[in-house]
Amino acid sequence: MIIGKYIPDNAIQVRYIHPYYEEDEDGYRYMVNEDEATNVWHLISKVNRTQQPMYFRRRTSDYAKHDVRRYNRDINDANRNTTDFKDWYHVRCKKVGRRVLFVHDEVYWMKVYARYKNRVPRDLHVLDNPRLTRSNSVRATSDYIDRAWQQLEDQWELEREMYEQED
Repeated sequence: MIIGKYIPDNAIQVRYIHPYYEEDEDGYRYMVNEDEATNVWHLISKVNRTQQPMYFRRRTSDYAKHDVRRYNRDINDANRNTTDFKDWYHVRCKKVGRRVLFVHDEVYWMKVYARYKNRVPRDLHVLDNPRLTRSNSVRATSDYIDRAWQQLEDQWELEREMYEQED
């Protein structure tokens, strides 16, 4: 497999140093090499800010696969907890051989945002009425989703206005 064609030409390679943990006498874990270990979230925010791709190598392909899944999940969780699209991390994490590649991809996240915007948030608990026909059920659910989404956007706007007034 030719790795060079899958990694952008302007990508920067970063040396990855794995964190080592030890336990103290109380059973708490702490990082021994905190000064030396690679801060991956710092890399993600730097890629988001500068739009410069970065990657690091892992010892095996399984470690890289695990890291990609973990950081994609973490980026998705961070974006899910942020209401404004401008504050999202527009970074995708990809696996290329044994390498973990972070690429700025705003087009992908715009598609995710559009798909997420039309979904019902988890805490609304949409219930279908079994007596309704399928078309009535879909129509009633979509009306409910539209109203719920409008309420969320109004709430976000109020929170944004309150935040701007505090500044």
